[in-house]
Amino acid sequence: MTRTRLTQILAVVFSIVCMVGAGILVPRINNERTDLQVETGLELGEGLPPQIVLATTALGTFRGLFVDILWHRANKLKEEGKFQEASTLSQWITTLQPRFPQVWAFHAWNMAYNISVATHTSEERWDWVNKGIRLLREQGIPYNPRAVRLYRELSWIFFHKIGQYSDDAHWFYKRELAYEMQQVLGDLDRGGTTEQVITRFKAIADAPDTVEQLVELHPNVQPVLDALKELGYEPNERLLRQLGTYIMSFQSLDSRIIQGAEQSRQIPSGVDPRLVELIFYNTDKKWNAALPHLVNYLRKHVIVARYHMQPQKMLEMMEEFGPIDWRHPAAHGMYWAKLGTEQAASLRNNDDVDIVNTYRQNVHSMQLLTRSGRLSFDPFTRRLQMLPDVRFIPAYEKAVEEADEAYFEKYGKHSDSYKAGHENFLLAAVVYNYLYGDIDQAAQYFKKVRELYGNEPHNHRSQRYTSTLQDLVIFELQGNATMMDRSTQFIDAMIRQGLEQGLAHGRMDTFNRCLALAQQMHTKFNSRGITTNISPQDRMKILDWPQTLFNSYISYMKQESVDPLIRTRIWMNTPLQLKQQTYDQLLPVMTEQMQRYGLDVNRAFAAPEGMENIRAKDAQQNQQKKTDTKVEMQ
Repeated sequence: MTRTRLTQILAVVFSIVCMVGAGILVPRINNERTDLQVETGLELGEGLPPQIVLATTALGTFRGLFVDILWHRANKLKEEGKFQEASTLSQWITTLQPRFPQVWAFHAWNMAYNISVATHTSEERWDWVNKGIRLLREQGIPYNPRAVRLYRELSWIFFHKIGQYSDDAHWFYKRELAYEMQQVLGDLDRGGTTEQVITRFKAIADAPDTVEQLVELHPNVQPVLDALKELGYEPNERLLRQLGTYIMSFQSLDSRIIQGAEQSRQIPSGVDPRLVELIFYNTDKKWNAALPHLVNYLRKHVIVARYHMQPQKMLEMMEEFGPIDWRHPAAHGMYWAKLGTEQAASLRNNDDVDIVNTYRQNVHSMQLLTRSGRLSFDPFTRRLQMLPDVRFIPAYEKAVEEADEAYFEKYGKHSDSYKAGHENFLLAAVVYNYLYGDIDQAAQYFKKVRELYGNEPHNHRSQRYTSTLQDLVIFELQGNATMMDRSTQFIDAMIRQGLEQGLAHGRMDTFNRCLALAQQMHTKFNSRGITTNISPQDRMKILDWPQTLFNSYISYMKQESVDPLIRTRIWMNTPLQLKQQTYDQLLPVMTEQMQRYGLDVNRAFAAPEGMENIRAKDAQQNQQKKTDTKVEMQ
């Protein structure tokens, strides 16, 4: 026997031994995979599309090499600015490696962060950010439901890319998300209480899962479905988008300001007039009674089918944390972070870094909802404002405690970062509750922070906890980087905050509290003779309070840099007396500016009641002053 033949025989025997050994080990390995709840290859995975099964089976052992080549090519295309080609290769890579979470995370990040910022318009950026979101939400997570990292990545895109301010187009992202979700769910808040908001969403979460169940529970829906079918509409997302668009247009206050009440009722572009006539102008009582059931079913269907979210889980989170507004990016960030932590709890081989980070993102999302969770969004102009929402303060504190407990379980100690932020959180809770919520609740948080941190050395030096509640609020607001450190400027800033965050949203409580803080500082200024910027050596008093309020209001309302629709909303909610005092001075400027923006000044800046009597009284007082002056001169 030649040496060559012997080598061949030994190679064949060795190969057979390796194959037999591998075959013996496969059941054990698969059992361990199952025990550890690790997503495995195609032999143990269900639910993968046929094209993925075909691609991975056809390439066999060469799949890894082919993926490496595609990965290198995709990065090169990205660097060359060939985004469409890079996206195509990314799809191939995730097709070939469907059970490899890092691949999904890499390419979702690549689209949402790298490719998006290399494009030239906000629309293009949003398209790529949305592609990254959909990649994880529609494919990555469904194929890897136990991969905590993917939940964390998706949560981070919502929280950071959309919810924060680092991207130049972040306001565009926020408006697009708000529009899309209001189109689907409507405005669930609408100034309601926590219980009302949750009740409205519960009707969606409890809606039937199928059309058959819907008709069985509510037989009066069948005639509506039949009529819709004659128009070519099935009970699906297309129908809901049409209905949602019309409802948003009909409810828009900006539309009524700009176009007038009658004009604003016109059917918006893209909405089928036949559908509007059929749905919204039918006087049949049975028909109208069936519509809420149909709409709630459609909303649930779209949330599940399009957004891959669980309405019951969303409801549980609202009942646990508060009236979450699903138009807010932090709401989605918190949802996916919460799902990730729940998945992690069931894993034996969980990655502690991913889990702790996922808990941390849940905290950050709650913090963002506390600071900006109350949305004021008008879909007609896409005008969006985000205000603090004190309803999430207790939930935020609870989220911090849960995250710290998870950290303690992993590392055997409490997190210094959570502890360091607790005092700042309590101070923020005092200020937010004082301005936007319940003063009694603000007092409770004030008591708590004073008991926990009042004896700290830095607080002894500042003595901020030895003052009254109102003084502490002023102290914190003056220390904010957005506030000026001079008392006169603080007074003006608080008046402006009352206008922007109070009157602009119909929140008279916020307006009155901001004015109370400004007036208190005004009183202290005049009583103590605080120095001014004009001359540090001069101790002088400023104008009396009514004149100070008058001047600040006039100055703000004349600023063309302020959105005219915001000023219109402020004017609509301004107290009558202040309107009467300022109308004649504002009228020339407001007329010129409103006309330039194409607004009807009589509608956007309507004259207050009783102006004729006010003018007559002012004329009489002026005449009396002239008479008195003549007498003194004589």
